[in-house]
Amino acid sequence: MLSSYLHTGYVLLVVLTVAFFLWRKRFDALFVGAIATIVYFLPALFGSIQFPYGGDAGYYMSPIVPGAYVAMLLVLSTLVMVTFCYDRVVQNALVRATVSDRWVPEILCAVMIAALIVSIATIGKGYLCIEKTDMLARINYWYYAASYTAPLAFVSALAARKWWIVAVAGAMLFGDLFIGFRGASAVAFIGVCLLYGRALFGAWRTRIGFIVAVGAVAVALFVVKQLAWNIKYTVSVACPALPVAAQGALGGAVTAAQVAAAETALSAAPTEIHIANLANTAKMLGSENVYLDALRYSEPMVIAAILNETVRRGFTIPLRDVVDQSLSGVPGGKSLFGIDVSGVPLFSARYRPVLFPRVTFGMASNPWAQAYAAGGFALVFVFALVYASCLAAFAAAMRALPPVTGALVAVAVGWWGFYVHRNDVLTEVGIMKMTIYIAALAVLISFVVSGAGKIWQIRLGHR
Repeated sequence: MLSSYLHTGYVLLVVLTVAFFLWRKRFDALFVGAIATIVYFLPALFGSIQFPYGGDAGYYMSPIVPGAYVAMLLVLSTLVMVTFCYDRVVQNALVRATVSDRWVPEILCAVMIAALIVSIATIGKGYLCIEKTDMLARINYWYYAASYTAPLAFVSALAARKWWIVAVAGAMLFGDLFIGFRGASAVAFIGVCLLYGRALFGAWRTRIGFIVAVGAVAVALFVVKQLAWNIKYTVSVACPALPVAAQGALGGAVTAAQVAAAETALSAAPTEIHIANLANTAKMLGSENVYLDALRYSEPMVIAAILNETVRRGFTIPLRDVVDQSLSGVPGGKSLFGIDVSGVPLFSARYRPVLFPRVTFGMASNPWAQAYAAGGFALVFVFALVYASCLAAFAAAMRALPPVTGALVAVAVGWWGFYVHRNDVLTEVGIMKMTIYIAALAVLISFVVSGAGKIWQIRLGHR
């Protein structure tokens, strides 16, 4: 009975939240946060969760327990409360800032290309591995540098109307999709929506066009994971596959001799194998199961299940985990203050063996489940307040900053507003630090270059 009341209450809150944000007529960081929260809590609208464990391991099926509803209600209501306060207090006090960001897109594009070249040179055929475990064992810092820079370059170039950079960064994002990662593309998409989101509140024709375009891209991002896997299958024979069984659950060292042997064996694969892979891929893409799997394994189902099981089974973790993970956000923490978080476990390493031992595919995380496991509903509220307050700060920054620098903030909104729902604190802090450092470095270099250019012009004028 309690679950039924809470389910009804949550549905009503979602309706009121949608009405409130449409009434605001502002497509900003807080609007993105509201959409993301509703999307990742989508199973709560149906009252139950179901997804396959993978293989022949069966299905997870469970009604949503009352405690999970309470956590979701806390998160969404806190976001609405902070948004209301922001509209009444903060936005009317903002002043426009001036930033020397003329060269930001070019600088970001140069960083992306340089990191990508080094990444391809060091990883090589490892990008063709169909098994993510094999690929992740080879991916290095240079890939992450290129991947996190790409959406920054794409969105800032779009804001500056520098189309050649848009094309180059778009090609990088497409390649990222091909190898099996859609995070950077999704974040770039969110950044573009923030740039052009005012169309949602324009004329009816503009609204419909915007909604159709956003819906099409959103659906594509949901199914692209399955499509990319099947397309990648055609070139998987070129992958210098790592002996996964020897790596253990978290991966391990692989000798040069093992890699060389694998490359030699795969390079000798007959042409018939390639043709067979192409035929199999065409068959898979023609099956409705490919698209149904994208829904069955969709992140909202899995993410909601993590929170549901954490509450249902009373799963707990040490509060120290959250504190240590949060300390990873201190700039120069290890070098300046001796803060070492290398031994801090991820939340997924804590919950998965206990709550989901039968799942055969890679699971993400859930910050709300992590908060509940470490500190109950009180810590869930703290997390929700920090989440919403950061979104309000991003919204204020986008209104105060010029378009190109504001576009960098829009990318940060994507990583924070949307992807925070599927990461634990340590992972999200790492993503945000990487994004902010790259963006800040680009703005700083642009400022120096612009200043040097002005000094040079002054000197030429005095000659």
